[in-house]
Amino acid sequence: MPMITGAWASQAICVAAKLGLADLLHDKARHVADLAVATETDPSALARLLRALSAFDVFSEIQPDVFACAALGEQLRTRVPGSLRNFAIFVGSEDTRSAWSDLAYSVRTGKSAFRKVFGTNTFEHRASQPEEARIFNEAMAEMTRQVGKAAVTAYDFNRFKTIVDVGGGNGALLSVVLSRCPGLNGTIFDLPSGTSDASKALTAAGLSDRCRIVHGDFFKTVPPGADAYILKSVIHDWDDASSRDILTNCAAAMTADSRLLLIEQVLPARVEAIPAHRRACLTDLNMLVMTTGCERTDAQYRDLLALSGLSVETIVATASPFSLIEARRIS
Repeated sequence: MPMITGAWASQAICVAAKLGLADLLHDKARHVADLAVATETDPSALARLLRALSAFDVFSEIQPDVFACAALGEQLRTRVPGSLRNFAIFVGSEDTRSAWSDLAYSVRTGKSAFRKVFGTNTFEHRASQPEEARIFNEAMAEMTRQVGKAAVTAYDFNRFKTIVDVGGGNGALLSVVLSRCPGLNGTIFDLPSGTSDASKALTAAGLSDRCRIVHGDFFKTVPPGADAYILKSVIHDWDDASSRDILTNCAAAMTADSRLLLIEQVLPARVEAIPAHRRACLTDLNMLVMTTGCERTDAQYRDLLALSGLSVETIVATASPFSLIEARRIS
């Protein structure tokens, strides 16, 4: 039953995130009547939402109709380390739910339910929906900052002098890497629509003198000659043919000494009923529904990279669900 009704809990968390309840409750408990005024909601209905989420330890009812933020609820606050607020809103959004409601279509055909529902891919759709794009970009940035910290801890980026973040978006990943590696200079490479907030983020982090923004399409070309090329959660968005195009362009831009660094979830060769495997496999289903891509196993990444002119040197596990796959160009 908890798994069957999991979508209900997810939607309740999404609504709480949209209403900003964690921000309203993070420093003190408040009566539901006060919260209803602040969120422009019905007091009785809001109390039912808060009680339901108190049962999941997101909030806590410390006395009748008086609620406080619990430890899990802190992750729904705005702009705090480890925040999942925008990710919760993205997962519970009407567009995401509409696509997931047609999972059966994806399973029957192997095609994206999102494209069936909306007539276009997720990237083109977000380009026409600025608010959805903002939520998605913030959600990815929230998660990327955490993954970036884990990657920098697990892997020595100081060996490089120049690095290109391919599909780097708003610079969340490169900001973490450059902050930890003072001798490294970076390039964010993405479409103009993807880098709209990058300059502001780099300036805020004090990195604008060590990082440039270059616009382009990784299906056509990638800036040449860097010591390292990093792609986080890019290849899992695309099918094998499209992924080979991206990776082949990276290989063409690399020197013999350059390294390609993929940061992706690596599927286990054999799935077990443990939380890490559940997360990876559900993310894989999300790729099926929302994109043409997939999560891949160690062997599948090795094969894909080999077909793109690249050879895996090592795969480094991190403290996050993501691994770092290091590859070099095949001479």
